Amino acid sequence: MFGAAIKCLGWMAIGALLMTRPAEGALVAAGTGAQNTTMPSGIPAWNNVGLLSSGGGITDPYHGSSVYLGDRWVLTANHIGSFPNWIVNLNGTNYFEDVNTPAVSPVSASGVGSDLVLKRLTVDPGLPAVVIGASPAAGTHITFMGYGSNRDPALTTWDASSNPWVESNQGSPLVGGYKWLGTSSKRWATNKIDSWTNKPADLPPTVLNRASFTYSTDYSSAAANNASGATSSEGTVVGGDSGGGVFDDRNRLIGINLYRDSFTGQPDNTSVFGGYSYFADIATYADDIAFKTKWAPSLIGDANLDGYVNNADFKILYNNFGTGTHWSQGDFDLDGIVDFNDYQLFERNFGLSYTAPLAGSPFGDGGGTLAGVPEPGGLSLLVIGALAALRRRTK
Repeated sequence: MFGAAIKCLGWMAIGALLMTRPAEGALVAAGTGAQNTTMPSGIPAWNNVGLLSSGGGITDPYHGSSVYLGDRWVLTANHIGSFPNWIVNLNGTNYFEDVNTPAVSPVSASGVGSDLVLKRLTVDPGLPAVVIGASPAAGTHITFMGYGSNRDPALTTWDASSNPWVESNQGSPLVGGYKWLGTSSKRWATNKIDSWTNKPADLPPTVLNRASFTYSTDYSSAAANNASGATSSEGTVVGGDSGGGVFDDRNRLIGINLYRDSFTGQPDNTSVFGGYSYFADIATYADDIAFKTKWAPSLIGDANLDGYVNNADFKILYNNFGTGTHWSQGDFDLDGIVDFNDYQLFERNFGLSYTAPLAGSPFGDGGGTLAGVPEPGGLSLLVIGALAALRRRTK
């Protein structure tokens, strides 16, 4: 559509050459773009998203975003968080990197590396731990946030038939979007996870999900925007948001902001409709994060990260008893083996579901509320037949 030769880290998509660039902050299409700077409804994990810098704060040209997981661990994008002596500002207070604790670079179960890094703070900021959710399906509504660039209130259109694009209200194709300003704010936006079956081979190795910046062709009609499938606070990542959090509607962390698209010919420091935001799929790294940090990624007993401790988790534990080594196999005490102690931890939390931020302890019962008394045909009958077998296998 806009035509160009392939460049490093570029690939053909939606008929145009795109290049990956670091993602740095949430830009909202609706209104003036200055909104969404306070906690979004139902997402108290907003408070766990912090400003990452080397000391210059939000005016630091290399600042980024981060997510406080719990037990003093902070997760961010490695391409902005690999520098030493972090300073993380959470809700107005600066916290410092514990230089005596080695950084953690998580990998997936299949050995795929990541553009992610975890470091530990010197003190606990007193925030509830976040919960990691299972890999999101296409269509999942997301809220993402970070300390990114503010945008110009006015829509800009470009004639994209030339390289570079020319600012104009005429042309074919005519592309719309927004210019970034020279200031940044903590902001959230919404979107939906796209279906994505043919991932280009030259993408960065991190396991990714993506979301398109969708708006109607006239960029001004709310009715047309809703008809196009855009969310109410439709947005895209911009400069400053790398390392920020992506949450589902249950307040669970399902992604980390990593990259954004840039079309060939697109002016620097702009966001245009049709571009994509790219997020790390955190669930694929949850086992390694838990194993290396000894931080529980969800309710104790929630092996499949669906936010419930139920029969499905018991079956996982039973099938991996004596052989499993990771959280997703039932290793809830994170000692590297699925054994009877893990069953006891699971039994204690059976019937819980995640509905609120967890307590900070990595091995406590956590938060959540009882989902109801288990039915007689549920766990109790499974345990009657399986408990003896579990005991025999521990001998």
